[in-house]
Amino acid sequence: MGSPRSQPPQKESPKSIGFSELEEAIADIDSFLSQNQEPKPISNPEEPPASES
Repeated sequence: MGSPRSQPPQKESPKSIGFSELEEAIADIDSFLSQNQEPKPISNPEEPPASES
């Protein structure tokens, strides 16, 4: 709590802002995972596919 410029206007519901930030974070993570999974094969030595079931 130092720069009010960084904080969005309180006119909108705090829930809306929270969800907006959450959605952005999720999208960021999704993009990050997508980029990380693209060049890498889907073979995890630590997690054998269909082995725990």
